[in-house]
Amino acid sequence: MTPTPAWLQEKLFERRIVFVTGRLNDALAGQAAAQIMTLDACGDDPIDVVDAAHTTVRVHCHGRVAGPAHGAGDAAVWRFQARLAKATGRPAEDIADDMRRGRYLDARAALAYGLIDAIRG
Repeated sequence: MTPTPAWLQEKLFERRIVFVTGRLNDALAGQAAAQIMTLDACGDDPIDVVDAAHTTVRVHCHGRVAGPAHGAGDAAVWRFQARLAKATGRPAEDIADDMRRGRYLDARAALAYGLIDAIRG
């Protein structure tokens, strides 16, 4: 996969878009977090990426979204499950069970589960 050119990253950042592509690892997660925190500190306009800031955040996913979705350690996993429970209105125990089982959700199932707000196209 070809890295996103610096000029394009800059243009996206100016539009308050954090563009993350490729395999999620510590470096990529750190880079995205730094961009989110910088944009959050620069104003209250919505940031298009992840709900990790005080401002409204929009997430656009294309294709399959999978892989590590939380940090290591029981406390990090529990906090992540609690956030998902709050966002979806489901009990945290159900979220934990689904994560342990590696439950796969297609777009329609994710919509019904409460993980996404809409499906386009």
